[in-house]
Amino acid sequence: MKWYAFKAYNTSTMYGYGTFREARLYQNYLNANREINQYTLITVKDPSTINGIEFNLNDELTELFH
Repeated sequence: MKWYAFKAYNTSTMYGYGTFREARLYQNYLNANREINQYTLITVKDPSTINGIEFNLNDELTELFH
């Protein structure tokens, strides 16, 4: 399990904790039906630098898809 950053131009960065698979699923959810402001997925190497919206990816995906 790792921390991931979801970034898009002119938006606040969001941070999620989970597996790479969960991070990709969440990135796909964020980018669904978008033509601009596509979210990129970045692995956070030092979690002590996280400052922003934080969540557990598994919990978030469960809420979205169940």
